[in-house]
Amino acid sequence: MIAPLMQEAFHRTTSAGVWCVLMCVLWVSCVPYGMSGRQGRGADGIIVRVMIDKTSGGSVIDSERPMRIMYPNGMTATAVGPIVLDATSTVGKMLVEPGGRPLRYNGAPYRGSIEICQSEGKILVINRVTVREYLMSVVPGEIPSKWGREALKAQAVAARTYCYTHLYHAAGRRTLYDLSSTTDSQVYRGMNVETPETTEAVAATDGEILTYGDRPIVAYFHSTCGGKTSDAKFVWEHSDLPYLRSVECSYCAASPKFAWQTRLSREEVRSAFTRRYPTISSIKGITLKKKHGRVVAVSVRHSRGTIVLRGNEFRLLFQPDRIKSLMFSSRVSGRDLIITGYGWGHGVGMCQWGAKGMADRGFSYREILAHYYSGVSLSGAKTIQVAHSRERVKRR
Repeated sequence: MIAPLMQEAFHRTTSAGVWCVLMCVLWVSCVPYGMSGRQGRGADGIIVRVMIDKTSGGSVIDSERPMRIMYPNGMTATAVGPIVLDATSTVGKMLVEPGGRPLRYNGAPYRGSIEICQSEGKILVINRVTVREYLMSVVPGEIPSKWGREALKAQAVAARTYCYTHLYHAAGRRTLYDLSSTTDSQVYRGMNVETPETTEAVAATDGEILTYGDRPIVAYFHSTCGGKTSDAKFVWEHSDLPYLRSVECSYCAASPKFAWQTRLSREEVRSAFTRRYPTISSIKGITLKKKHGRVVAVSVRHSRGTIVLRGNEFRLLFQPDRIKSLMFSSRVSGRDLIITGYGWGHGVGMCQWGAKGMADRGFSYREILAHYYSGVSLSGAKTIQVAHSRERVKRR
């Protein structure tokens, strides 16, 4: 990592144009900057911290204009060339702000600023952007931008709600970042994926989130439900949420993943199990338990006993394209297991292809969201902030 720099520190530009710093370390911990600067214009002006990379070094931050570097002790500096991150150099923390043009990380442009710190021997690269800027990348990262306007707006509200849920529950905790840029949170790729259609959908729903009992909901969504969504409690433990109930969906039949079939060899099944259960022996049989047509539990009988795991745990033993959803049945054909299924994803919350189908039939984004999330309200994020502040005061 680039070492901390004082105003009068000696620096030079190499022939390759790489900005270098010659300075000893002044501190070693990743102490959060705090809540200062987290509030911007409107509800979607709040700052969210998105971890875009965890690297061992060699990555580059640059821009077309000189960049400003800030440190927790108040010192600042200017970088006139690329900043090369090096995990073998001194440990510290810095915030890189743009100088009129977007910052680029490994060539990809990002809005906002980039924070660098070190954790467990890795460099964390964290993009600090407003919720609005974050959604401008997330919505096209999660749904095709050429789909109907109401489907895009429904996705914008769901994605914004998912973001605010994390911010709501993380309030007061000292964390290095709020969300990741992968499917562990929501897909975020910076400015390269932004489109006029999805940016308009974000603007048209500015500040709107889904709530249940004055709190933002956990707004799960997935590609294709296959005809019916699932209760969250049948997919994940401790997820019995009243607004994530199974609903019928007759709108996603156009999805290319609506119906599918997979052939798993006996060796592929055994290898998948032994990676997680090294002591498993010869598999004798597999039994499926279902709810609402979806597999909720799998019993695997082998020569040393029986293993029982949740349906989603079974699905995730394999590559994502092998068992695409929990709505499936199986049969044995010779030495292979034939799996026939419907849908793609965990099946909880909004079906994205269903949202497209509803939008194509003239439903509004409000009607789409009300269909997939039971008993929710569409609220302004500011209302949630006020309610959360009052709640924290009561707890003191």
